[in-house]
Amino acid sequence: MKLINPEFHMRFLIIFSLIMLSACTGRFTSAVDPASDAPEHLKANLTFLASDLMQGRETATYGEQLAAGFISSRLKLYGLHPYGEEGYLSKVPFVKTGTDSSSSFQLTSRGHPVTYRVNKDFWVYSTGDSTGPLSHPLVFVRYGITDSSYQYDDYAGLDVKGKTVVMVLGEPHRANDTTFFKGDKPTRWSFSSRFRRQLAREKGAAGIIVLLSPAGLKQINMFKAFFTRERIALASDARPKSNIPQVLMDTTAAKRLMGMPDFNYTEMYEKLTASDFHTPRALAPSIQWHLKTYTRHATGHNIVALLPGTDPSVSDQYVMVSAHYDHLGTRNGTVYNGADDNGSGSVTILETARQLALLKQNRRPVLFVWFTGEEKGLLGSSYLTDHAPFIDSVMVDINMDMVGGGATDSIYVLGSGRINKRFYDLVEQANRQGPRLIFNYSLDDENDPQRIYYRSDHWNFAKKGIPIVFFFDAYMAHYHDPSDDVQTINFDKLENAVRLTREVALKSANVDEKIERGPVAD
Repeated sequence: MKLINPEFHMRFLIIFSLIMLSACTGRFTSAVDPASDAPEHLKANLTFLASDLMQGRETATYGEQLAAGFISSRLKLYGLHPYGEEGYLSKVPFVKTGTDSSSSFQLTSRGHPVTYRVNKDFWVYSTGDSTGPLSHPLVFVRYGITDSSYQYDDYAGLDVKGKTVVMVLGEPHRANDTTFFKGDKPTRWSFSSRFRRQLAREKGAAGIIVLLSPAGLKQINMFKAFFTRERIALASDARPKSNIPQVLMDTTAAKRLMGMPDFNYTEMYEKLTASDFHTPRALAPSIQWHLKTYTRHATGHNIVALLPGTDPSVSDQYVMVSAHYDHLGTRNGTVYNGADDNGSGSVTILETARQLALLKQNRRPVLFVWFTGEEKGLLGSSYLTDHAPFIDSVMVDINMDMVGGGATDSIYVLGSGRINKRFYDLVEQANRQGPRLIFNYSLDDENDPQRIYYRSDHWNFAKKGIPIVFFFDAYMAHYHDPSDDVQTINFDKLENAVRLTREVALKSANVDEKIERGPVAD
C-alpha cells in the first residue's frame, strides 16, 4: 500500500469533520430520543475510523495519531470535557526494539559448526539482556511442562540451570483418557507458549528454543509476520528483567537441529513426543548465541474525556467506559482496518458518550477512555492504571472489545461478578431494562483455556480490585485478518451494544451506595 502524505491526511480529517458536523448537528441538538439517530452516527464514525486512511491504527504510529485526532474531534462536538494532559490526549511513552538482521546462533556438533540465521531459520521472542555472545549447554525437555494436577513433569531428573532448553509445543495425551490434560480438549499449556517459557526461566534455563506442533504449522505465516516486526514496551518497563534468548524455529531448521533432516515434520514431532524418546545423539552439546537488538523511542496516546455528574457529593466516584482503539497497522502492503477489533468498541463508547451527554442524567461523573497499545499487551491501560491521577476514584470499568460481530441478540459477558456481586446484579438489571440481550457467560469460566478474561484492558483494573464488566462478541471469523472491515459489521448488534453500555453506565452512575472494590479475582 502506498502511504498517503500526512498533510493530505490532516486535510481530509478536517474536511470530514466539517461534513459530519453539518450533517449531524441539526439532529444532534434537537433529538428528543438521543438513540434515534444512533445508526447514522455509528456507521459514519466506524466507516472513517476503520478506513485505509487510518493505516490500521497501529500503536504509536501516524495512523493511530490520526484516529486519536478524529475521536477527539467527535468528543468536542458532543460536548465532553477533555481530561487528558494535552486536551483529550494523554501521552504514553514507549520503547520499540527490533532484532538486528545480523543476529544468529551457532551449533557445533562433532566438530562441524552450523549457523542459523534470524528470520530465516528462526524468529525471536526475546534476545535476552546480554549484548555479547553467549554459550550454553543444550538440553531437550520435550513439552517443557510441569503440572502437578496431572502428575506430569518434563523436568524430572533434569538440571537445566544455565542451559538452553529445546521444547515442542502441544501437550501430552493418553489414548482413551479424557482426564489426562483434558483428553482432546486444550488446556492452558496449548493456548500459548508463554507459560512453558516462564517455567523454563523459573527452572534456571539460560535460553529457550521452541518447535511448533504440526497444528501450529497452519499459523506459521502469522508467526513470521509477528516476530519480524518491532516489539514495543512501555518505556517504564524497558529496563532489564533478567530475560534470556527465546526463539521459535522454522520447520526445516528444526529438523536439522534435532538431527532428523530426512523426516517429514509430523514424523519428527511424533518421535520427539513419544514417551520413550530420549535426547537425540545428533543434538549439539552446546549453542552459541549472537543476538543483537536496536532500540528507539515512540509515543502513543490514550484518549480521556469526562462527562461531569449532576451530584457534587459523589463527584469523586467515576464510572469508566473503555475500549482500545489501536489495531495491527499494515503488513506487506495490506491494511488491517480492525473494524470489529476494535473499531466496534471504539464507536460504541463514542456513541454512548454522545447519548449520555444529551441525557444529562448521570449523578456520578462518567469517564470515557480509548486505550492505545492493547494489541501489544494491554500497554495503554497498564500505563493509565499506574499513572493516572484519578485512578483511585474509578468505581467501575465497563469495557468493550469486539462487539460488532455474531448474533444480533446475544453477547458474551465476563467478569461482572468476580469482584463485587452487586455489579453483576446491576449489569443483569440494566440488560433487562435495556436491550434484553442473551448473556453468554461461558467464557467467564475460570478454567477457560483461552483465558479471555485476562486478554483485554479491563484486566488492569481488575488487578486493582476495581469491579469490571467486559462485553465481547467472540466472533473470530475475521480476527486479526485484513477481512475485518466495515462490510462485515452487524450494525444492529452495535446499536444493542450502545443501549447496553448506556444502561450499565447510567445505573452505575446513579446507584445509591458506591460499588466498592474487592479482592482481585484471578
